[in-house]
Amino acid sequence: MTTIYDTLLCNMGIFSRALRFLRRYLFEDPLYVLVYSFGLLMPRFVSSIYFYTEEEIFDQLKQGKSILRIGDGEINLLLGLRNHYQSFNRRLQADMRAMVRGYSVDAPYILSVPRFVNVSNSELKDMNKFHVWLPLKVMFWLYFKKKTPYLDAHAFYYDGYFERVISPYLQGRKVFLVTREETIKRQLANKALPFKFTPIVVPEQELLSQQDVVQARIMATVGESERESSTILFAAGPVGKVICYFLAQKGIQGLDIGKVAEVMHFGDSIESLV
Repeated sequence: MTTIYDTLLCNMGIFSRALRFLRRYLFEDPLYVLVYSFGLLMPRFVSSIYFYTEEEIFDQLKQGKSILRIGDGEINLLLGLRNHYQSFNRRLQADMRAMVRGYSVDAPYILSVPRFVNVSNSELKDMNKFHVWLPLKVMFWLYFKKKTPYLDAHAFYYDGYFERVISPYLQGRKVFLVTREETIKRQLANKALPFKFTPIVVPEQELLSQQDVVQARIMATVGESERESSTILFAAGPVGKVICYFLAQKGIQGLDIGKVAEVMHFGDSIESLV
């Protein structure tokens, strides 16, 4: 009797989750619902994209390319949901879609996506990350270009990657750091940091209402004559990514480094967050 009752509860839970899923996405993006449903039943569902090596990324940086990262939070915004740093907004969603659609080898930026697009559903289940990354895999299959190289969006989180690949490039350049005040103070006191930077403080959350002001302030601070010799480091949530995207169109290099801004050259590890 207990087994029958437990099975009934389990089935009711599955039905309830399926109903919530349909209510949330069916009218927002019916194609997503269709492909997601197929994806649930495909153990070998992968995209098999090419990820840039460290040497290739360094060369791309020297060519002036910006770096924009797309993770699970940005997938939520693309799907019409909020993310940890920003409430959902149609303007933000449209800008992110433009970022994805406009990506190519000739774009002034490199798009970064988590390496899990190349991991099968069976492997994700073994890693207990299936439901975390299936939405990304479905959205990637639907809307992202498959033959263009990408950077692994978690690359900066791997121990030593930033210090090994990014820092050598930044030395000798004019660097700006756009992030929250707490991170700015922490890095200004970091004696191990091998490059100097100009701080630009922004709110940790809900930056969208200040996007145009912040973007104009960055452009005024960098100056027309210093664009080619400057790099803007962003740790400012999804709105920071959009600002980085628009600046790239104007010839200003930006690197969306995320949480590594808090720990670069401190020796702290954030690799466990991947």
